Amino acid sequence: MHASLVYELNGTVAATNTGAEVMGSRVNALAWIANHLGARGLGLRAGDLVMSGSVSQLLRPKAGDTVRAAFTRLGSVSVRFA
Repeated sequence: MHASLVYELNGTVAATNTGAEVMGSRVNALAWIANHLGARGLGLRAGDLVMSGSVSQLLRPKAGDTVRAAFTRLGSVSVRFA
């Protein structure tokens, strides 16, 4: 099951996505970074943390805006920009 995400900007849903939408699959994102590093003579090591990428469009909040992100398995977080 892929985690899903709902982004809200000032209380209005701005985007809904799932982890599968990052390059079609988390595995594709992991393969891309491994290949990208390998082409440069680098690689992943045991214990490395890998973020698969953004699961949403880029939001551009302004001063006074509030952004909330609600994740199915992680809970939610919000921030108000000053």
